[in-house]
Amino acid sequence: LAEGLSATAFEKSSDIGGVWAHVAWDEMRCNLSKHACCFSDLPWAMSADLFPSASAVRSYLSHYAAVHSLWSHIRTGVHAQVQRADSCGGWHISWEQEDGRSGIEHFDHVCVASGFFSTPVLPLGVAGVHATRPPVMIHSSEYRSPAALGTPENGTVLVVGGAFSGAEIAAELACSQPRVRVLSSVRTPHYYLPRLVRAGGDVAADDSTLVPEWTRADALYAGMATAPKGWVAIDAALYDWPSAAKSVTVRRPSLAEWHARLRSLASHAPASRLQVPQTSRPVRVAISDNFPALCASGRIEVVGALESIEWPSSHPTAQSSRASGPGQRPRARFAGGQTEPFDRCVLATGFSCARLGSILPQDVLDAAGYDGADALQPLLLHHHTLHPTERTLGFVGMHKGPHFPTIELQARWLAALWSGRRTWPSNAEVEAGLRMARAVREGASSAAGGADGGERAQFPAELVQLTLTLARELGVPAPGGLPLPRGG
Repeated sequence: LAEGLSATAFEKSSDIGGVWAHVAWDEMRCNLSKHACCFSDLPWAMSADLFPSASAVRSYLSHYAAVHSLWSHIRTGVHAQVQRADSCGGWHISWEQEDGRSGIEHFDHVCVASGFFSTPVLPLGVAGVHATRPPVMIHSSEYRSPAALGTPENGTVLVVGGAFSGAEIAAELACSQPRVRVLSSVRTPHYYLPRLVRAGGDVAADDSTLVPEWTRADALYAGMATAPKGWVAIDAALYDWPSAAKSVTVRRPSLAEWHARLRSLASHAPASRLQVPQTSRPVRVAISDNFPALCASGRIEVVGALESIEWPSSHPTAQSSRASGPGQRPRARFAGGQTEPFDRCVLATGFSCARLGSILPQDVLDAAGYDGADALQPLLLHHHTLHPTERTLGFVGMHKGPHFPTIELQARWLAALWSGRRTWPSNAEVEAGLRMARAVREGASSAAGGADGGERAQFPAELVQLTLTLARELGVPAPGGLPLPRGG
């Protein structure tokens, strides 16, 4: 709209907010500070929590839509499919509302922002885990609260997955239900980082210091975050930004440097049974304040990777384990041979953007190398934004680990290109960007803490480089007045 274009948004759900409205559980808090969870033209209030709750983020997004008069441009409860408009160019959107009404409309450009975390991933390779799950087994996207999970008193909850959601859900269950046994099945070692870490010096407590001209509340990209005196938010401690005007490129930390930095920030106790990541392998990070300590105390029992689940023949659909005797509970087997009965199971096993296959034409997906089963790099795009061959089709937030400011830069760049205010990158630049995307998919890139020629990184993009590059492409000042990187 700011570029003079008209816009219509089709939202499948009944309300806006995506993961914040329909996936986040009741007490979920952001794992990055509020400065990484807002847009440049609407900073959080100074009184807002440094790490807002999911409900606060939902309210923020609704408030943003109201402040910028966006509601009249948004249609909720609508399933949309994109089709080529071969006769007149552009695209046809065929849509159907929940009440059965339907239609087809023509648009010159289409921006796909259906979300990376749109489709739960289940560990279907584990014996006993099926697409049709019994009620005692849920995906983390279905988890709402310990009470809603319904674990019987003195029962056992198994949480499968030790990354962001798995660690936080296990910690919430352990803290809120002292009579419930909590098992955490962790396959891949992670560095567990707290939300606040000790600062090297004094930290400003005045939000006015966090207002770079280019993006007024984005403290992440200014390298700062408001926190109690002597502490700094984890997102301000993780990333290197060029520190002098004479530097025009971002030096990418080596794998060894990433491991050293994360070891210095992580909370690990030897008694916790949490394995420390090997320095020869890509870094894996999760953010949780309480999980490591709860594991060290034994309140959360760390078990190995889940290998199989045996369901008692007396309840093949496991309608309820609440009244089951000890011999009638499902039993999990873990790496190393350990077996444990459980009453409830939460599969914190990640997401994919497989829903794209029902939105875009197959030839368009094929041209972008779409792989709906790839949970790291499902699309091969230029700067995670531009389609390789379709200039009137773009993507926003369709990469793992999207931050609000990065999403904003993607959207602003697309709008500026489509309005004609910005010049399109050359074919050579696009091809270079696609080569980078392929390298990440093939595990041939050390970006974002990956290992050259080895395992793939946890995230597909190096946040600093991507953000600064988008700023350069858009032609806005670099974060905090820092220089712009050259090239892709």
